Amino acid sequence: MDLRQLEMFKVVAQTGGFTRASENLHVSHSAVSRQIRLLEDEIGGPLFSRANKKVCLTAGGRALLPYAEAIFIKLAEAFQQVSEIARGPSKRLSIGTGTTMVNTFLPPVLQEFRATHPMVEVCIKTAHTSIVLEDIRGGDIDIGIVSLPVDSAGLTVDRLYREEIVIGARSGHALARKKSIPAKELSKLPVVIYSRHSSTRTVLDEFFRQIGVEPLISMEVENDEAAERAIANGGVCFLPADRAKLDKIRVLRVDGHEIYRHVAIVSRPVLSGVVADFANVCRDHARMSQPESRSASHSRT
Repeated sequence: MDLRQLEMFKVVAQTGGFTRASENLHVSHSAVSRQIRLLEDEIGGPLFSRANKKVCLTAGGRALLPYAEAIFIKLAEAFQQVSEIARGPSKRLSIGTGTTMVNTFLPPVLQEFRATHPMVEVCIKTAHTSIVLEDIRGGDIDIGIVSLPVDSAGLTVDRLYREEIVIGARSGHALARKKSIPAKELSKLPVVIYSRHSSTRTVLDEFFRQIGVEPLISMEVENDEAAERAIANGGVCFLPADRAKLDKIRVLRVDGHEIYRHVAIVSRPVLSGVVADFANVCRDHARMSQPESRSASHSRT
C-alpha cells in the first residue's frame, strides 16, 4: 500500500465516483481504477461496490476511510510544522469573505485579533463564496468567513452563527410603515434578489419552495452594495438584517416566517499558528455577541 493509492481511495469515497475522483486528481479514469484494484488486492477484499452506475463503500471501505482521512490530516500537520520550523511562523493572514461580513462581523474580530497579533499582516479578499472556496483549496486564502450552504469537499466547515434575512425598503416607500407582509404578496410584489450563484439565494429559493410561492423577481444583484442602490432607487430587496441595520434601511418580514442563513468558518482541514488563533477569536466573538447562535456554532461537516 502506498500513499497515492490511499489518496485515490479517499477521493473516490469523498466524491462518490471514479470519474469525479480522476478529475480532482488530474489523472485518467483507468489510472484510478487500476490503483484501487491494486489496493483491494493488497487488502484482500473489495472497498467499493459498483451497481447501477453508482459507487458505494463496502463495509471494508467504510472501515478504512476514517483511517485514510486521519493519515492525510497528520501528513498535512507534519508538513506545516516542518515548514514553520524552516521559515518561522507565518506573519501573514489572508481572509476571504463577503461584503456583509466585512462591514458587520469582522471589524470587532479584527480589532481583537490585531491587539494580540500586532505583527501579523492581515489581507482581506471579498468575493463570491465559490471563489473563496477555490482560493482556500488552492492555498491563496488561509480561511474564509462565508454563508452556507457551500461545497465543502476537502474542507472543514465550522458554523459560527445564524443571520436573519429580511426585506428592506427605503424610507418613504409604501411598505416602509409595515412590519410584515403576507407570504402570498411575494408573488405580486416586485423584489430585488441576489443572483443564483450566491449562498443567500440558495437559502431564499429553499424558503420560497417551502412556502409554495413563486416570487416576482424584478432584478438580480451581485452584492450588498448593488442591493442597497436598488433600495435607494425605490426597490424592495431581500438582504441580511445586519446589513439593513447598518445602513438604516426600513425592515419588514414575511408573516409567520423567519428566514435565516448560517455563517461559518471554512478552511483546509489543518489549522495552526495565526490561522488557528484567528478562528478562535471568530468563535469567541460569535458566542459573545450572538448568544442565540450557540446552538448553531461548533457544528462541523
